[in-house]
Amino acid sequence: MNHSTARKLIYCITLFLFCNLKLAAFPKNDYSSDTLTVTERLQLEKATRNSFLGYYELADSFSKRRDSVNASKLLLKIDPYYFFYINQTPESIDHFLSTQFKLIDSIQRQYVQLFDSLYNAPKSDSYDTFKRMHEEDQQIRNILDKANDSFTYAKEEQRMRSTDSIHTNYLCNYLSKYGWPTIRNGSFYATLLAIHGHEHYNFYVPFMKRAILSGNSFLSALDLILYWKKDESTFANLKKIIATPKKAVFDVGSMLNYQLPSSLDRIEKVVKSHCPIRLYLVYESPTNEQFKGWFAKMHDRNNENENGVIIQQLFDDLQIDCPKSLIKGIWDIWYLPSDRTRMILYVIYN
Repeated sequence: MNHSTARKLIYCITLFLFCNLKLAAFPKNDYSSDTLTVTERLQLEKATRNSFLGYYELADSFSKRRDSVNASKLLLKIDPYYFFYINQTPESIDHFLSTQFKLIDSIQRQYVQLFDSLYNAPKSDSYDTFKRMHEEDQQIRNILDKANDSFTYAKEEQRMRSTDSIHTNYLCNYLSKYGWPTIRNGSFYATLLAIHGHEHYNFYVPFMKRAILSGNSFLSALDLILYWKKDESTFANLKKIIATPKKAVFDVGSMLNYQLPSSLDRIEKVVKSHCPIRLYLVYESPTNEQFKGWFAKMHDRNNENENGVIIQQLFDDLQIDCPKSLIKGIWDIWYLPSDRTRMILYVIYN
């Protein structure tokens, strides 16, 4: 069999795996059939254009056209709390604005003064609480991202479940009493907590719709939640499989750039020592479109004879270490929606 024929065969096998094992890999982006009607989506999109995100994008657009007058007007409509959320500080904000936008000098100085005064002013109790929970959430997940031994992963995963439960209880109680928090009461941080509170999505959705209409949350976050809701049984099954403590976890993010992971030697040792095994290569990103775009580009590179199908290279290397479980030329990839983009390899063993 020549190289071209083999490549086509592998591609066909891969498509078969997608169609028969993972119907969630390429779901339709039709949210109107789930929770949002067409009218609701149009209303939320309009509200987003007239929110901090819309103003930010317009200010950026005018800046690229060197229209400092309109860019400055729009900047003044953006609550400085948004820049707090994207980790700007009094030490960084002036440089950030200078590099991001084309602004009138006096307006930029005025905005920096407003930013500084609000940054150093006391915040509401709810803002401080949601921010602290957000930081705790991200700290644990960052540790999980880097964990490459089953003990650390299992310990941090248990810690994540415990803190997620605490965060969820606080958010649900807050929403029941006050509704969705405003920007200055921690809405941005609350949004991430809602994304990670899967079991309460039905409760969160009505609040988030109203929050987006009032400019206090992100439509992209609601889309992610609706996406999970729509295929939650499929995603839940995968999450249940990879939740086992009998696994090794590897961040293989270099494959997002079509490069084999630097940890390949360690992965090979784990596969060989635990054979027979099951491999779950999981692509996580906020949208399925992002995954499909990466997947299509991977095959374009293969057709151009650059690095070939990088997943095939990985699986073929590992097949040598565990021929009982892996068949040369056959590989698999799964998709999970997430608030971040990454690629993780799970080695599941008995």
